[in-house]
Amino acid sequence: MLTSIVITLISNICCRFFSTVVFFIFKNENFSLDDFHEICYNKNGKLENFLIMEKGGIRLIKTSFCRKICVMFAMVLLSFFAFPCMQWNVHADDNDDRMLYNNYIYYTINSSNEVVIQDVRASITEAEIPAEIDGYSVTEIGNYAFKDCTALTDLTIPNSVTEIGWGIVEGTPWLAYQTDDFVVAGDGILLAYRGADSDVAVPNTVRCISGYAFSGCETVCSVSFSENLTAIDAFAFDQCTNLETITFSERLTKIGEYAFHWCTSLKKVDLPDSVVTLGDHAFSYCKALTRVKLSASMTTIENMTFSCCVSLTEVTIPESVTAIGNYAFQNCIALESITLSQGLTVINVGIFDGCTSLTQITILNPECIIADDSTTLSEQADIYGMVVSTANTYAIKYAHKFTALDWMRGDYDGDGILTVQDAYQILVVFASDSAGVPQTLTDTEIYAADYNDDVCINTQDAYAVMVAFAQSADGC
Repeated sequence: MLTSIVITLISNICCRFFSTVVFFIFKNENFSLDDFHEICYNKNGKLENFLIMEKGGIRLIKTSFCRKICVMFAMVLLSFFAFPCMQWNVHADDNDDRMLYNNYIYYTINSSNEVVIQDVRASITEAEIPAEIDGYSVTEIGNYAFKDCTALTDLTIPNSVTEIGWGIVEGTPWLAYQTDDFVVAGDGILLAYRGADSDVAVPNTVRCISGYAFSGCETVCSVSFSENLTAIDAFAFDQCTNLETITFSERLTKIGEYAFHWCTSLKKVDLPDSVVTLGDHAFSYCKALTRVKLSASMTTIENMTFSCCVSLTEVTIPESVTAIGNYAFQNCIALESITLSQGLTVINVGIFDGCTSLTQITILNPECIIADDSTTLSEQADIYGMVVSTANTYAIKYAHKFTALDWMRGDYDGDGILTVQDAYQILVVFASDSAGVPQTLTDTEIYAADYNDDVCINTQDAYAVMVAFAQSADGC
């Protein structure tokens, strides 16, 4: 309503202004300003006609037409002069569902009807996060919520907060003012380590280590966690280049992405069976890492989890793991052999890409889905698996040597030993094929008959079986 009144007022002023300007620009010697007012205004002083001077005369246009033009002009004026004076929420957009608390804290309500602190005004100097907002419990603070608030000197986080995102106080004077070695907030969440010890024992009051808490701490050589620790968030120990040993909590359930990325002195990792989640890149570029034992509760090895661990020679993958992500062991150049368990159902692209020393890959699940790409399994590796299996199919397609775990080459009758009978049956297969009456063989029989693995069944296979039988009988 107020806007419409303002526009009407401005349009009337514009009509009067423009009509008068036109008169003085195009004034006629036979037409005075008094004549102009008499023609254009009624007795109440209301503008009824808009005057246009033309060479040799005048022309009148009804005010209603001109008023439309002036209304449009008035709206343009408002957009230039009035709108910039209005206060806008610079953090929000048309689809933003964030709300504002205390004029400086932005928050949302999640699906559990709990408050998540998302962001704050950059000019904030002090922040006291309440335990509740409008009856909803405050339980989480999002990634980088207070990051680079260069005036923030006072911060209070209640115990109701059980989750804190990455780097929420990076670049704040509040963090610089902390004097304790362990900066803890909320429900036992370690925000930062400010100490300089080489051997660090995280106190039992810490339940979770938040993102970047130890990032770049070059003094830390060993770290041990109390049994109360349940989570290590993303980038928590990123680039702790002198960290050599870790003693994990038996209650630890989660290790976030990049948690130990570029810990170039770390030598071994023994994850407790309590660990369920291991994020992508969690141990990537741990260049001194030689041995890894994974948790029996894990179901997935995420993308690039152990990428570029160039000293890794031993990996124990439990039966619980069902999927291995892209490039999980990429460029692990010291890895020579690995066994993929019966429980594994999916092998994604390039998991052993660049593993130049890997010569043996054993795939125990005959139905495991193997990404159809030449880089999925290391090109120079021999593949071990069941005769009837996706591993054998992959080996044939990409020219890998294949060794069956459930059948012996040359053992055509499957009795577990090589005999003259096996050689005879291979000759029968060859003769039938040569006579144009090929036999229908199973995958197992084809594998057994092709003793020299040249994808061709002939007399050379039968001869090789006889030689192997003779050597065995002679005790060679």
